[in-house]
Amino acid sequence: MTDHEFHRNLGPFSLKQISDLLDADLECQDENFLIYDFNNIDNCKSSDVTYLHDNYTDNFDLIEAKTFIVSKSNVKIKGIEKNILRVKDIHSAVASLSNMFFASHDLVFIKSLKSPCFKSDYKFLDDTAIISNGVIIGKNAVINSVYI
Repeated sequence: MTDHEFHRNLGPFSLKQISDLLDADLECQDENFLIYDFNNIDNCKSSDVTYLHDNYTDNFDLIEAKTFIVSKSNVKIKGIEKNILRVKDIHSAVASLSNMFFASHDLVFIKSLKSPCFKSDYKFLDDTAIISNGVIIGKNAVINSVYI
């Protein structure tokens, strides 16, 4: 769910550990099932956890992930072969789980990162653009920041 250049995935964590952190109602067959990553719905794998908002209407059985965070008020989502973590507040759960899975790098690691390589004069580089570790920027490049 995050740029692995700047964060480390600290997983795996068991469903029980995640449930305890989120104060979630856990619906599963094995609370020791290991979750390796916290990812968005489009990029999740079977060993990942993802989340569904209450207005999600697609068939969640087609999603590869086996573990979902949903709100306690969401009675539409039921899983026979899926793990369900029911939480009071999805947004707080996502923030807490992000902090659990992804730690920022320490100063030693950050200082070890390679500086961007500017092949020659670039045309434009936005002050708020984020340049990843080891990137090579070519001649006449125009780099803007992305706002989502």
